[in-house]
Amino acid sequence: MVILDFDDSRYLTISGSGVLLFELLREEHDRDELVAAVLAAFEVDEDTARRDVDAFIAELSDAGLLSR
Repeated sequence: MVILDFDDSRYLTISGSGVLLFELLREEHDRDELVAAVLAAFEVDEDTARRDVDAFIAELSDAGLLSR
């Protein structure tokens, strides 16, 4: 999946858990719900799922594509 930022003429390519998380973030979900979704969809432990969720949210925020 490719996300386009027309304001800055940038794009962000996401795959794997990022696609799932991006879809879930279109609606309001808290961190624990996002972690639970990653755990249900992928064979990872909870610590890995939490790190992945936190990293993805930080990346979107840093790119100006998500407000906290």
